[in-house]
Amino acid sequence: MNYEAEFEDIEEIKVASIKYTGDNDEGIDHMKELYMKFKKIISGPFCSMYFSADYSDVKETECCVPVIEEFESDDKFKFKVLPAQRALCVLHIGRYEELGNAFTFITGYVRKNGLQVEYPIRLVYQKGPGLLFKGNPEKYETKIIVPII
Repeated sequence: MNYEAEFEDIEEIKVASIKYTGDNDEGIDHMKELYMKFKKIISGPFCSMYFSADYSDVKETECCVPVIEEFESDDKFKFKVLPAQRALCVLHIGRYEELGNAFTFITGYVRKNGLQVEYPIRLVYQKGPGLLFKGNPEKYETKIIVPII
């Protein structure tokens, strides 16, 4: 896939989140939990936030879903506001297993252009599997948002 980098002003957004250290498969379970708990106030697609450039299978991750109203945080589910940011954005179309190609492109772009990344990096799952049907993995759309200082 040929990637294109675009700079965007990302708006502030309210989210419900679960933070964990584990693999990507574990994130799917957390997204299901978020959906079941907040389905009445969800306002957009799920996202994951990564807190380092470590793209290995086990990493610190925060699964999030935009919500329309605040709620009281507890030990598991947190309410937070993600700040407005200037970001480098790349759209990956295809299987999640191929996201590494997009990260390789982004890493090269950041180095070539002397940019400084501000973590966490956010992956927004604009089009992907549903709770009941897997869909076509070749058509999944994941927007990678890399905040720039």
